[in-house]
Order: sequence, then structure tokens, then C-alpha cells
Amino acid sequence: MYSILDVAKLAKVSKSTVSRVLSGDSYGVSDKTKAKVEKAAKELGYVKNSLASSLRTNKTKTILLIIPDITNNFWAEVARGAQDFLEKHDYSLIMVNTDWKSYKYNKYLELALSKGVDGILINSSTSLTSKLNNIDLPIVLLGNAYLESHFPRVGSNTLEGFNEALEYLYENGHTKIGVVASHTDTVGGKSHQNKLSIYHTFLENHSIRFNKNYYFSVGYSMEGGKELATLISKMENPPTAIIAGNDLIAVGLINECRELNIKVPDDLSIIGIDDIPISSIIHPSLTTIAKPKRDVGEKAAEIIIKVIEGQPVNKNYKLPVNLVIRDTVKKINGDLK
Repeated sequence: MYSILDVAKLAKVSKSTVSRVLSGDSYGVSDKTKAKVEKAAKELGYVKNSLASSLRTNKTKTILLIIPDITNNFWAEVARGAQDFLEKHDYSLIMVNTDWKSYKYNKYLELALSKGVDGILINSSTSLTSKLNNIDLPIVLLGNAYLESHFPRVGSNTLEGFNEALEYLYENGHTKIGVVASHTDTVGGKSHQNKLSIYHTFLENHSIRFNKNYYFSVGYSMEGGKELATLISKMENPPTAIIAGNDLIAVGLINECRELNIKVPDDLSIIGIDDIPISSIIHPSLTTIAKPKRDVGEKAAEIIIKVIEGQPVNKNYKLPVNLVIRDTVKKINGDLK
């Protein structure tokens, strides 16, 4: 096995120069010298001893990503964006899934401390703030960019998209609009409270009577969408349109509506959130609020590195969303007020 000294001899530079280049601290080293070192290391197949390096620098160059569910395309894209950015900056990523369970969040936060990671990227809400306050590590929160926190937060402006979706349904004659107000097994509810606040404001602005039966609570999955379809099918006065909590719910809803002989969009118009790949493939193709998923991951990774390095950062990064209009909303005469 080759050592750092072998790399130095082949590159014809000092051992300290090789160490600086391979550790990522190459300030003051010319690009030509850096290229020589990297070429020599590659030719020899030299592998840096990360453990020894971390003991010397007290840094592991490792970030822990805590997300609800990697099988959800939204979080898969966020994870990919974060990983790609971190790799470019010589960081590794450890990823864990919580399945929206509070006890798993606590478990993995403890893991972060025991494994000695340099920072944490975590989807979170106000219910975890006190727990995070006790962790002496750089933390960047993912999602819910409209929530206040003293931790840096990167997310998309979903509330703006949610309001745009409501107005789009109203423009198409819908006043009986249902929303997925919260999901089961959640670790918080502030983001959903904000959505409901916008929903109430929308109703008031258009003089539409409030109907508590148009609040739905299901899991954020295709199974949740199937459950939602069943609930709607049993209602005497069902909504003519619904904004699902995410695209998975919307897809499950569309599929189950077909089984229940509820025609989409003739009987029920549907808008999703996220714009995952299946949204454009399913029939009818799903109108949805598109989030910049990979951009969220990349920006969060950029911010966590800046925090680790002691650079100043903003506290809230809101990335824009847009309403992607497809085939699941029908224009109707409307049921005024």
C-alpha cells in the first residue's frame, strides 16, 4: 500500500503539500502543483486515511441527512441534490429515513452525536426545535421555508403555490374545495396550520361558506390517497375539487377514484404538490405545484458547509414554485357560496 510520502516523491513535491492538497486545504498551492499531486495519487491508487485525518483536524467531512422517506420522489431528489453538491466539496453523506415518526428523529439525532458528523440536514418543524437546540452541531432545516427558526432553513415557497392553486380552482368555477389539512404520524403541524390560514383567507375573500368536512387528514402516501377517495365517496355533499398534500396522495386518489367510479376531472378535480415524475405519466396527467426539489438539496448542502466553515448565512431561503397545469382540473359552472 502506498503512503503519502510515495505520492510526494512521484509528484516531486513536499509531503506537506500533498497533505494539504488531498485534505482539501490547498490554499496557496498552484493549480499546476495541485494537478500533479492529484495525478500522482491517482496513478498510485492512493486512498486517504479519513479516520487519521479526522483525528488530526477534528472534522469527519461527513453530513447526516435526516428525511422522512427516500421512496418519496421529493425527498429522493432533495437527497440527490445534497449529495452531488457535497461530493464536489469532498464531503460524504449519511442518509436515514424517519417515516414521519418522532421517535426516529430522536434516535437519529443521537446517532449524529455518537458518530461524530460535522453537520445535520434535517426536515423539521417547530415540535423538534427544543431537541435541536440541545445539539452542538451545525444544523440546516429542510422545507417549510415560511416557518421562523434561528437555524438556517432552505425550502420552497409552497404557501404561495398553494394560494395560486386555490385561485386557479376558483377561476375554473370551483367553490367546494377540499384540502388535506394534515397527515397522520406527523412530527409537527405548523406548516399545515399556515396552509389552513391561507385557505380560510381565500374563503373569506371570495365569500365562500366554510365547510369543516372539506378538511381531510390522511397519510402522505398513495395509500393515503386511496383512503381519501373512500372518504369522499361516502360524503353526501362532496367537494368538486381537492388539493392533495402531495403528488403521492393525488396519484392514489386518482387510481382509487377509478375503482369507485368517480370520474377525474368530471366529478372531482385534483391538484397535487411536488411534481414527481409519475405526475405527467398517470392518466389523466396531474395538475400540480412544482417544487425545485434538487435545488433545495443543493442549497442546503451549500449552507451547511458555510456554517461549518464559520461563514455568514441568511436564516431563510425560499425557492420559487410554479403551478404546472395538466389534465386533472375541469372548468365548471360552480356552486356559488
